[in-house]
Amino acid sequence: AIAKGEACEVVLKNYRKDGSLFWNHLHISPVYNQQNCLVNFIGIQTDVTEQKLAAEHLRESEERLSRIIHTITDGLLIVDEQAGLIQFINPAAQKMFQRDNQELLGQPFGIPLVADQVTEITLTPGNGEMVTAEMRVSLIRWQDQPAFLVSLRDITEQDKARQARAESEEKYR
Repeated sequence: AIAKGEACEVVLKNYRKDGSLFWNHLHISPVYNQQNCLVNFIGIQTDVTEQKLAAEHLRESEERLSRIIHTITDGLLIVDEQAGLIQFINPAAQKMFQRDNQELLGQPFGIPLVADQVTEITLTPGNGEMVTAEMRVSLIRWQDQPAFLVSLRDITEQDKARQARAESEEKYR
């Protein structure tokens, strides 16, 4: 930029006299005289260490949250409050429904949602096997709109065990 006589703006890793690291936003502009000849450059430096560190912490936090959402065994969905359409679905919910994102995003959830209530529901995914799930619903904001966060926990095995126990108790009465 200097060789071409152009302005330049960069963020640089820099070190203070004591050896400590800081991030420096540097803006260099050419200075011309009245004959339009380049006579000098002016440089403005701003310490952007705090902003750089905050951005890094935010990125790390987003990565941790993403790992949690994508590895949790509970199905998580975001459902638009007004239209009841699915806005987000994690891999565990895709597995529960036996469908991928493209098949579910933008589709109606189809089950009434009541915030702050635990409900037991039965799902019939693509493979035809019934899944019993415990559904928890919370009101949230998603992309500046009111929405529901739906958590689905597969309790099929517990439900089968409960039914078997009830049948056994009935049999021996």
